[in-house]
Amino acid sequence: MNAFKTILLYVFGGALLGDLVGTLLGRSSIPWWHSSGSATDLVQVHMPEKAQLIISQMLTFQLIGGGVGAVLGLILGVMVVRAFARRAAGRVPPPVAPPPAGTKP
Repeated sequence: MNAFKTILLYVFGGALLGDLVGTLLGRSSIPWWHSSGSATDLVQVHMPEKAQLIISQMLTFQLIGGGVGAVLGLILGVMVVRAFARRAAGRVPPPVAPPPAGTKP
């Protein structure tokens, strides 16, 4: 159960970081895609449709970033759990020495 919690923590952390990266990429690239070449193009744009398109694209950036981050977090979490399990399996307790021959238990 502890391994599951660790992996889940990495998945959620990766999704959160991926969402943040998607938001930052969306903030920088969406205005560049929707900027017009001249001032006369601005008059012909339908603003409600344009706003819906921009919001839809921002949510798409965030969903893709969150999904990629969750997958990368899953991979990293599994690697960490396997490394801890391998390290724990390598620790063998020292053998118990038998009591001296002349003593009673």
